[in-house]
Amino acid sequence: MTAATETGFLESSGHRIRWERHGNRNGRRWMFVHGGPGGRSMVEHLAFFDLATHDVLLFDQRGCGGSTPRAALEDNSTLATVYDMERLRCRLGWRSLSLLGISWGAWPAAEYARLFPGNVDRFILACPFAPAPAILRLSEDVLFESLEEWPSAISKPRGIGTDQPYADCLVALTSGEPVRVRSTARLFLEIDARMAGTTATDALFERLFDAETVASFILQAHYAANAYFSPMPCNGEAHPAAARGSTLTGTRDIAGMIAADWYRRAGLTARELPGIGHAALHPQMLRAIRRQVA
Repeated sequence: MTAATETGFLESSGHRIRWERHGNRNGRRWMFVHGGPGGRSMVEHLAFFDLATHDVLLFDQRGCGGSTPRAALEDNSTLATVYDMERLRCRLGWRSLSLLGISWGAWPAAEYARLFPGNVDRFILACPFAPAPAILRLSEDVLFESLEEWPSAISKPRGIGTDQPYADCLVALTSGEPVRVRSTARLFLEIDARMAGTTATDALFERLFDAETVASFILQAHYAANAYFSPMPCNGEAHPAAARGSTLTGTRDIAGMIAADWYRRAGLTARELPGIGHAALHPQMLRAIRRQVA
C-alpha cells in the first residue's frame, strides 16, 4: 500500500478531525465515510479503491479514531459530520467529489448529497444504515430481546428501562463503574450483531473490549438517545441527487435490507448480493463495491 500523500487535522467547533489522503492526486476524487457512529477509517478501507486512478480522502468522524477529543458528545451529530465533510472538501480545494459510505457512514454520505447536491458526482451506500422508522423500532426491540435472552456469563446490564433505553445505556457507559460499563458494552455488541444478522460471542467481546470500543458505543448511544439522525422524508419525496446514488446490500443484512428499501423509495438504485450479511469487506461485496467505484 502506498503511504498517504497528505495528512492533517481539521479544527471544527472544538473538535480536531483527523484526515489523510491517498492515491493519485490527479485521479477521481472520493471521500470515504466510515461506519459507527463511533467507528474509524482504516487502511483496509483503501481496498475499495484503485489508488492508481483515485484520489481518496479518509477521515475520522467527531470523537472517533484519531480525532479528538475521543468520544466527545458536545456538538456531535449527523449534521455536524456533514458540515465537516464540506469543510474537508473546501480544505482540499476539490470542486466536486464522489462519496462511498459504509454501514452507518451511508447516512452522512446521503445527507451530504442531499444538502450539497451540486458538489457530488456520485454516491454509493454499501451495507447501508438509514434512520427508517422500522430500523429504529427494530433496534429498540433487539435491545430488549437481548436483555431478556442474555446469553453471556458477563453480568447483565442494570438500570436500563423502557422509557428511554438508549439514554439509560449512555448513562451506564459513561458511569465510570467498570462492571456497569463492561456489561452495557456487551449489550451493544449483541445489538449490533443481531441487527446485522450475525452472532456475538463472549470470546469476540473479550477480543474487542477496550477503551476505543467503549468510546464507540458511547457515541452510538448518544446518537440514538438524542435522535441525531435528522431523517430525510421518504414518503414519496425523492432525494435531490438520487440519479447519482446507489446502494449495495447483502440479503442476510437485516437492517441493511430495510435501509436499502428506504433509499429505493427516495429514488436511489439498489443492488442485492445473495447470502451476504453486514460485511463490506466480504470478498464478493468488496468486488461489487470496486466495480461500482471504478
